[in-house]
Amino acid sequence: SEGERPAVGHHEGRTLELSGLSRQINRASFVSQRGDVIREGTEAVVYQRRDLDVVIKAFRDDEIPGTDQTVLERAVGGYRVSGERLQGLIPSFVFVEDFTIRVDFRPRMIRAGVIQERVKPLEEELARLVRGRDVEALIALIEQKAEVDKETLRRGVFIQDPGFHNYGVTADGRVVL
Repeated sequence: SEGERPAVGHHEGRTLELSGLSRQINRASFVSQRGDVIREGTEAVVYQRRDLDVVIKAFRDDEIPGTDQTVLERAVGGYRVSGERLQGLIPSFVFVEDFTIRVDFRPRMIRAGVIQERVKPLEEELARLVRGRDVEALIALIEQKAEVDKETLRRGVFIQDPGFHNYGVTADGRVVL
């Protein structure tokens, strides 16, 4: 509505404005299992439409065996730390709570999650460059990933699984965690 301040996520001068993405988010609120991508991960269910440049991650609320913490609590904590310490090294995102999307016309409540800038998986980009024999671009992406790793350590964050599968490439070509 007019006069309402939009929710934003800031990352090194880049802003993800929900008001500016309202059409995308409204379209993202409907996902079809037939034509869209729904991935079930250990931390979240990821809803992605091919025609949008954002993804919705719904955090799971399962208990973590051997701890008194839930996956949701760990994920929210991790995103908070990332948002505070890793600006510019991660995709832009905003937290959402009690957010409803429709999957094949059925409402699905997201207790807590994020709407995040969509990135191409780094692994897939590297494979594409190998197939195309673009050695210079391949080296450039690997060097960018190494710089992201070094910068996370400089900022006091240790990435437990620094494999290529945990990184992405933004629309403007930056490697992000």
